[in-house]
Amino acid sequence: MNLETILKAAVNAMITGHHAPHCFSAHVLGKGYVNDGSAAYDRADYLRQLKQSATAEIENMTYAPAFAEKGYTQPRTGVLMANWNVLPDALTDVLEKLGYECVWSDEWSVCDDCNKAVRTQPDCHDWQPSYSPAAMDRGECICHECATDEDEDEQDAFNPDDSNVTTDDHQSFYLDGRLAFEIRETETGLFRLHIPGKRLGNHGYATTNQAIKAALDHLQYWPNVYFISDHGNAHLIAYWND
Repeated sequence: MNLETILKAAVNAMITGHHAPHCFSAHVLGKGYVNDGSAAYDRADYLRQLKQSATAEIENMTYAPAFAEKGYTQPRTGVLMANWNVLPDALTDVLEKLGYECVWSDEWSVCDDCNKAVRTQPDCHDWQPSYSPAAMDRGECICHECATDEDEDEQDAFNPDDSNVTTDDHQSFYLDGRLAFEIRETETGLFRLHIPGKRLGNHGYATTNQAIKAALDHLQYWPNVYFISDHGNAHLIAYWND
């Protein structure tokens, strides 16, 4: 049985009630994502949205032949990246028995040169990127094995230890526990914006508020408030009125 057949069977198993998704709630107009499929009167709409989400997920699933990330055992068959929340719990067990390694698509990407899997979000406090941050600033994902000397030289210009950045005055903003953007103050007093995966150039902003507004415009996300944690990091929160 090939991969495509297995994935389609997994979706069908959820729609027919043989398996449940790992974590999924359907959207209810004016209430948010509160439909868990338990009520008979809106079960049909739950299944419709689940099928739509799961089908889109398997159609957009990313494959990599191996890991470019250090410290990972290479899988026999390859690496699959997806939002596993909308798929059955048992699916990853089946795929891993076939030699696949299943990882989360919002934490991993593929190198644009070798197509190997690259972690883009930290999984521990001492994690170090295995990709070129300079290339990421250009909108490219290039693992360290494929990075050129030019990429490494460009990264030196963005390094917080460089003379054009005040390393003890930078702010990290998190959304849903993941780094959304950083604001760093330069020696000239301007504030530079860094968004993972986006090439923004070296534009400086006169105030942190201007830099924050620019970041939120790039992300197309406008939270009502943000709060500062004990570690000095900012966390974005949106409150929606029904």
